[in-house]
Amino acid sequence: MDSKTHLLISQKILKSCNADESNAFFSLIPGIQFHLQPFNSLYTHTLENQPRLLDAAFCLFKGKKTNISKGSLEYLKIQAEKDNLLVSISELGQEKTLNLSRQDACLSLITHIYLNACVYPVQAFLPYSAIPSGHWEFWNKIDYSLLQRRWQEKQLQQEFREKVAKADIDKIQINSEAFPPLIRKRVLKQKDNDLNSPALLKAMIIRLGELGSPPVNYETVDRAVRFLLRHLNINKHLRVDRERAYLLVTEAKILKCIAESLPKH
Repeated sequence: MDSKTHLLISQKILKSCNADESNAFFSLIPGIQFHLQPFNSLYTHTLENQPRLLDAAFCLFKGKKTNISKGSLEYLKIQAEKDNLLVSISELGQEKTLNLSRQDACLSLITHIYLNACVYPVQAFLPYSAIPSGHWEFWNKIDYSLLQRRWQEKQLQQEFREKVAKADIDKIQINSEAFPPLIRKRVLKQKDNDLNSPALLKAMIIRLGELGSPPVNYETVDRAVRFLLRHLNINKHLRVDRERAYLLVTEAKILKCIAESLPKH
């Protein structure tokens, strides 16, 4: 997906958590070229590397000291792209005043990986698992070679973005009847609440594991969840029933937009 589409969807997902949408620009950072391809995609789409990207960007944009050095590759590469990142935000009507939150910024970083798994396999759990995550069943139903050939075309990206803009991704639509009785009762009590940003981050990682072929084992997924939440100083258990259900609905909407945007020949 191009940068405008990543920004648009990330903003909508942040809105579902009632989070500040200026954090959406973090979804562009995994798109920066830190290394030569194909290693760059592996580096930027690995969950293990996201704290370094988060700390480098936070140090640069927030001016706060982090565990990353200002002489690090991550800091210097993001610094070189700073003006382009701000321009991308302003193009979507976002003010340059950034109200940054580490939790929401990290959610946007992971959103980039999560969204790219809609169009090609990502190895998010390296080095602990090389199993790629992706929407295999969906790809089997469409002409995947056509998707690979045409996906980067500007006209197709624009058509896809227009469809996504109308897809109400920011609205929380959950089928409570799909839950067992005890969980359904809890979900119904929270039906008017916003989603929880850290819980949505956890749910995205869980979904990336479920999208593996075969699914990534529980221990590896749990390790990735704990690693990132611990970096955000979140040590409590997070329930993700509503957040995972929201992602399932969101994925269906995005995949429908992809299928409808593909040429018919």
